[in-house]
Parts: sequence; structure tokens; C-alpha cells
Amino acid sequence: MVCSVENKLPKILIANHLYMPDIKGGAEVMVHQLTCGLRERGVDVEVITTCDVNQKSVVEEVVDGVKVTRFHPPNLYWANDKSRRSRLRKLAWRTIASFNLVAAWRFARILRKIRPDIVHTHNIAYFSPLIFPLIRWSGAKLVHTAHDYYMVCPLWTLVCKNSSQAIHSAGACKPYRAWTLGMMQNVDVFAAPSQSLIDGHLEFFRRRRRITVLRNGTNLPNFEATAKPSQHDGRVRFLFLGQMIPEKGVDVMLRAIQQIPQDVPVEFHIAGSGPLQARIDEAVAQDPRIQFHGFVKAEAKTQLLSMADVMLFPSIWPENAPIAILEAMAAGMTIIGSDIGGIPELVRHNSNGLLVPPDNAEELAKAIIRLTQDVALRGQLQACSKERSADFSIERMVDNYIELYSSLLPEKIENFNGEMAFATE
Repeated sequence: MVCSVENKLPKILIANHLYMPDIKGGAEVMVHQLTCGLRERGVDVEVITTCDVNQKSVVEEVVDGVKVTRFHPPNLYWANDKSRRSRLRKLAWRTIASFNLVAAWRFARILRKIRPDIVHTHNIAYFSPLIFPLIRWSGAKLVHTAHDYYMVCPLWTLVCKNSSQAIHSAGACKPYRAWTLGMMQNVDVFAAPSQSLIDGHLEFFRRRRRITVLRNGTNLPNFEATAKPSQHDGRVRFLFLGQMIPEKGVDVMLRAIQQIPQDVPVEFHIAGSGPLQARIDEAVAQDPRIQFHGFVKAEAKTQLLSMADVMLFPSIWPENAPIAILEAMAAGMTIIGSDIGGIPELVRHNSNGLLVPPDNAEELAKAIIRLTQDVALRGQLQACSKERSADFSIERMVDNYIELYSSLLPEKIENFNGEMAFATE
């Protein structure tokens, strides 16, 4: 039996530490695209996120047709604060964030006001893991999508597992993990955009839970009619698009560029922001082949993707499912990526890109030279990359999440698509 339209729509609350126009990485892009996709399908969706201390304690606004509630979680700095931070300051911040009672209390107040049927959390460090039991106690179902290793690693990257990182050698990982995973017992479904990220968590899980891989999607302008400038001038353009942090392999990339002979017809375009930006500025001053564009978004990012031939993704940490790679594929670029984490799930060696060992500048330089000199191979990889991008559409991602939401509310939702029918007994 289908009830009348007067019945309240099931409500989805999306929770992420940042939301448009505040963007720090690919997770924020994915969350925004998912939210807009849900709204376009007629889903009753809202967003809860954070704001700077300079704003009011709670800010309500509408972004792209979706109600967004922002609040400030007190800590040493805010998520989108781009000022430089010492290691000691970061450690203190992470300690506060893990037990931030005030942030959890403010989250709970907004949660009681919204009263969602499902809360879908993403990056929750700035809220604190304490929100998980609060969501459970509210009666809402809880879906958590992981974008990094925050739940099992104090550094969020898992790089300390096989290194002499001080935070790992000091024995901080186990108690941190016990606390976060204890809070995570309240999660109904644990999801991630890559099997690699799932596998990186499984060894730490102590009880069975519902786990699923839900691939990211991306939505960009149609690049079909765009001709790469290299087809006219023979100069191959490489693009690095990401945060200026060590984990992204910035130093590896710069060392590789130094090994490229000056007579090789290449340009290197770098876009992003972060603590290693000074290293980029030094490289630009020393090598005219390097151009730095700063943090880019919207049209500026689209232009870079449109003109570049190859995406450089030299990460040294086990990445999840980088949005930048999906954007490169949609733009008809081939990719040189590190053979680590979820990158090989997107980049298939000699199919739509080349894989190189992580933290290996020599092999990265060889791959750059190879794609510069082998025009036929570059064209073949670019064509396969564009074709493969169809598997990572926004529509498919939204479909998968709607199916997941529906499975959590079988007694209430008959289907989420079309005009939405609601079943009653």
C-alpha cells in the first residue's frame, strides 16, 4: 500500500567537517556532488558542517538548494585554516579533537532539531568520534564513508605503521584506535570508495559489521571537443593537482622533474595549496618549465584539466580513491600514479596510465620521459582513460547510495527514485 504524499519524506543528514565553498580536498568535492545529486532526485537532504570561530556559533544557509547548518567546534584551529602549524600544535589539536565534548554537544543540539532518519558521516575529526553514539541514541541509522585512515591511525594516513614516526613508536596508535573504533560500534554501515581502504581497516575490526565499497563519481564539463595544446606545439603538459603536503609526494615530483633533461619538450603545471608551497616557489624560480597556479577550482581547474596531457599523482601514502584522478580521466588525460593504496584500482598499468613505485623519483622521471616521447602510447592511454571515466559518473554514485539508504529503511521507503513512493503496513 502506498501512503499519501502528506507523509513526511525520510530525511538524510550529510555530515562532513567542511562543505562548499570551503574545500580542502577531494572528499569535500565528493560530498557536495553527492548532496546535490540527492537533492536533484527529490531526496530530503540537509548538511551539517563546521565554520570558523569568527562566524556566529550556528549559521544556517542554503547552498545549491540544500539547507546547510554550520557551527564552530572549539579547538586550536579550524579545519580550513591554512596557517602553518608545528608538530606539537597538531598533536595537541588531534588530542582535543578526539575528545571534543563541546563539539559533540553542539552537534547533538543541531541533530535533535533536524531529526533525520539517516545520518551519513564522512570526515568527522572536527566533530569528534563522540557523535557516533549520539547519532545512535537519536534513533537515526548511521552510515559512515571513510576517505582516509582516521579511524585507525592518528596521522590518518597509515604511513606510521611501517616507519619510525614518533607518534607510532611512542605507542599512541593502539589507545587511539581503541577509542575511535569503540565509538564506531554505533555505525550501521561502514563504506569506502576503494577496496584498498576497506582492507586497511579490516585487520583492526573486532566484530562483524556491514561493509561495502561504493565508488566515487565526478561531474565535469564535456571535454569531447577539446584538443590538447600538445597536438599543435608538441610540448607535453603534466599536471599535479592536490594539497602541498609530504604525503602527496610533492618532494618526489620535484626530484623527478630535476632529472628531466632540458631538451625534453615538457611543461609542469602545479595547482594546490599547503605547507610545502615554499618548495614549489623555489622550484618555479629555478626551472622555467614549472608553473604554479595556486589553489584552483571551478573554471580555473577545468581549464587546467582541459589543456594538460598527463596527471601526476606521486603519493607516498595509501590513497583512497582520489577525485583528482577521476577528474583527469573525465578530461581525457592519462595518469602516472604511485602503485599504492587505491590508486591501482583506478589506474591500470599500460591501459589508462602508468604505475610507478611510491617514493621513487627515478622511476617517475622515466615514466614522464616515456609518455613525452611515445606519442602513440600517450594517445592510446588517454583514449582508454576517457572511456573508463564512464564507470565513475555522479549518477552511478548517487544510485548506489540511494540503494544503500533504502536498505536501511525498508519499512518506510519503497523507492527513492522518480516521485518517491512510501510504503505502510
